[in-house]
Amino acid sequence: MFKRSFFYRYLSPFVGIIATNVLLRVLSVVFNMALLFGIVPFLSILFGQVDAVMEKPQVTGFSSELILDFLKYELSQFMLVYGQQKTLILVVTAIGLLYVLKNLFGYLALYTFVPVKNGVTRDIRRDVYNKLLILPLSFFSKQQKGDLLTRATLDIQNVDRDILGQTEQVLVDFVLVVMMLAGLFFLNYQLAIFTFFLLPLVTFGISSFSRKLKRSATQMQGDLGQLLVQTEETLGGQKAIKGYQAETYFWKKFQQKNTSFYKLANATARRIDLASPMSEFLGTLAIMSILIFGGWLILSGHHSMSPEILLTFLLFLTQILSPAKNVSTAFFTLKKGKVSVRRIKMILYADEKIVEKPNAIRKQTFDEHIVFQNVSFHYDSLEDDADTAFADMNKTVLHSISLTFEKTKSYAIVGPSGAGKTTVADLLGRFYDCTDGQILIDGIDIRDIAINDLRSLSAYVSQDTILFNDTIANNITFGRKDVSQDELIAAAKVAHAHEFIMETENGYDTVIGDSGMKLSGGQRQRLSIARAILKHAPILILDEATSALDTESEKLVQEAMSELSKTHTTIAIAHRLSTIQHANQIVVMDQGKIIETGTHAELLLKNGLYTRLCRMQTV
Repeated sequence: MFKRSFFYRYLSPFVGIIATNVLLRVLSVVFNMALLFGIVPFLSILFGQVDAVMEKPQVTGFSSELILDFLKYELSQFMLVYGQQKTLILVVTAIGLLYVLKNLFGYLALYTFVPVKNGVTRDIRRDVYNKLLILPLSFFSKQQKGDLLTRATLDIQNVDRDILGQTEQVLVDFVLVVMMLAGLFFLNYQLAIFTFFLLPLVTFGISSFSRKLKRSATQMQGDLGQLLVQTEETLGGQKAIKGYQAETYFWKKFQQKNTSFYKLANATARRIDLASPMSEFLGTLAIMSILIFGGWLILSGHHSMSPEILLTFLLFLTQILSPAKNVSTAFFTLKKGKVSVRRIKMILYADEKIVEKPNAIRKQTFDEHIVFQNVSFHYDSLEDDADTAFADMNKTVLHSISLTFEKTKSYAIVGPSGAGKTTVADLLGRFYDCTDGQILIDGIDIRDIAINDLRSLSAYVSQDTILFNDTIANNITFGRKDVSQDELIAAAKVAHAHEFIMETENGYDTVIGDSGMKLSGGQRQRLSIARAILKHAPILILDEATSALDTESEKLVQEAMSELSKTHTTIAIAHRLSTIQHANQIVVMDQGKIIETGTHAELLLKNGLYTRLCRMQTV
């Protein structure tokens, strides 16, 4: 069971370090126990509280009384030879040495655990980020960006603090408690058994409200995610918020969520804080009961109990109380941390859906044609049936469409919004898989092709340009290191971007701000086209690439795309019909079906939907 658990996956590389860590902690506790076991007889004889033992004890068994008698005998002999002052120096030196060894091994245990703690969070963070890179678009379509950011950052920090940090402390305390309990049984098994009967009292008091803490912690993480969602939306929607004077609305909405989170955080923190005094109070009651029972054993003349044994027993017990209190506090914190683990696992264990076959075909060229054979697609193939947000979304987007795209020809897909145009492009890049039918490239089903090879065959330019807060050069090359300056400039010139780039402050080394906000819409789009050109992909997909541009910018972008259509297979999805009149074939779609195909002139003669769209745009 543990081998299938979440933490086994991340702790297994550190098994050797953890074993060394446990050994060091055991050694630390051993020296601590030796210190506690010897201090009472040493001091009692040294200061004349107990008569010196002159006869060497007879070994009749192995018990705490025998060990104490041997300690008394050896100390008495040393005092006889060297006197009390030198014996005092010996005792103090021994105590100091035991303290040094105890703390040295304790520090080494903490030292060795550091790479475990940081290594686990490093690996979780790595796996979460990698999973976010490979998850399909269908996953992100039903998630909020702010909530995903919370899971990928704050929840991982919570795992570090609430689980790994507490695990480290619990490991220290657990070893100490186990060995000290063994010591209690060694000192006096009757008193130890009596102590064990008191444990259910402590555990019952602690577990009574742990379930409430887990529920409130779950709600806290969800509320925090909502706060980050709204903050992210506020940062991204500044123009709309200010333009529609919606500041007051957003402020009140944020205040409501913030106040709710504040109240819940207070309640949760108070419940956690209650764990320490509650366990301390229960521990005090336990010690009072042990004193009464131990005192009764001494006063009744029980042979296995002496004042020294009782005093040593209490010293051992005091060493247990603080770790036991820490364990009880950690129990609540771990409950809170488990909520973060569950939220992280939602990402790590999400169904990838778009999965590459084990023996996928390697294909790096496009030679003949792309064929859509009776392709259908509907949403319920993407969404989890349990997802209430999409429970009623069983909409079919494409109805058994068939298309052929020949190499180095230009195609256009037009139609009303919601006709399924963008879905065709998404299916070609395997951002989704079709529900029925198949898509073939040069006669090979794209589900049989290695995903990276498939996506390397096409370059995608959408109306929503995706740029990063980096230099112009890095946005065009997009992480590629094998691009020369001449290739970069050539791609920019084809995209009609070189002129405005050279007018910027630092040319190709100019940083363009978050999402390229320092540039105009037309400039951003031309950078996106330059990136597509530099990819050297044989298939170019243009999804409303000019719909948001002014007339001058549209003209420049259109010229760039015309240059590309001479050497690429271009598939343009467009609302502006003036941009696609010269396509070799125009596909008209409506409600997920292909209703017309032909050239611009042929479609006008049919006097169908395309003709009506052209008339509305006065083309």
